[in-house]
Amino acid sequence: ASARLRRTRAARAPAAPDALETLARRGLLLALAAKDAAEASAFVDVGRRARDELEKFCTADDSDADGDAEDAFVVVGDDAGADDAPWRPHARALHDAAPTYGKRYWSSPRADSFPVRGASYLDDRVKVFHSGAGAFQLVACDLLWHADPSSPAPPADDDDDGASRRGLHVAAHPANRVALARARRPAGAEPTFTFVVTLVVPGPPAYTYAMYYVARDPSALKDPATALGRVAAPFFWGDDDDYRDERFKMTPRIVDSNFVVRTAVGQRPAVLGKQLKQWYFRGDDYLELDVDIGSSAVAAGVVRLCGGYAKALVVDISFVIEGKEVAELPESVLGTIQI
Repeated sequence: ASARLRRTRAARAPAAPDALETLARRGLLLALAAKDAAEASAFVDVGRRARDELEKFCTADDSDADGDAEDAFVVVGDDAGADDAPWRPHARALHDAAPTYGKRYWSSPRADSFPVRGASYLDDRVKVFHSGAGAFQLVACDLLWHADPSSPAPPADDDDDGASRRGLHVAAHPANRVALARARRPAGAEPTFTFVVTLVVPGPPAYTYAMYYVARDPSALKDPATALGRVAAPFFWGDDDDYRDERFKMTPRIVDSNFVVRTAVGQRPAVLGKQLKQWYFRGDDYLELDVDIGSSAVAAGVVRLCGGYAKALVVDISFVIEGKEVAELPESVLGTIQI
């Protein structure tokens, strides 16, 4: 009886703080495990689904009758109601030039949901939400497989540092949608400008995610009277790649993922050219920016981590040209994407 009484008193005694902390940690781990299991059952393998989708698009043509290759050109976002916008004919031609990567895997979140440096940022460090639509509209995406950029290549010029990695310049390929859209442009159509951003992911297998943005108003990118024009003109039409490296900024925003990936990716803006090699290719009506993720062991490791851990990964991204002077503020969002 006395032994039973002691056990009863021990059971009623308050738990020590260390024991409570241990229980709380175990409960948290169980909750995270349950969440991951729920994600795994709710989502299919994104990589496998993308691979199957790519195989279908590689063999699809404009006469596909099943309607699965791609929907008609539709813009949902900041300028969805502006059917007569002057940039739309080129955007439609760019989108329809070739089967695009499935729209179930990408969209364009509103630019005004991203914070940027405000007009007085240099004094008060206050960021504000971007006002209005972005300077560019996302109209198409491609997922491209290719040889790894680390394959040997001849030096580009006498100043080459001897590195073997190089850019891809996908827009120059005659079968790329930029060239095809140019050929389909109606006679007398108003000239426009395309910004191509590619993320070159190290292999094997090596692949590139290409995003195609159409300028809503190309003249605004050259207007010296605006903060956007002061940073955009040298970025898109200047000859200084160092300027581009120091200004091109990406802001990620994890929408759905597990704790490991959310921690690794973070949510802070990053000037990519300070950590990664970026390649620039200019044409008469476009600028292509290739971000070589494989040029940084850390960045490549984060990509592999995301691929290994994420049962489902949804991320919003905005692109900005960083303003460093009072005359270059407030910043403007160039374009956005949700992947």
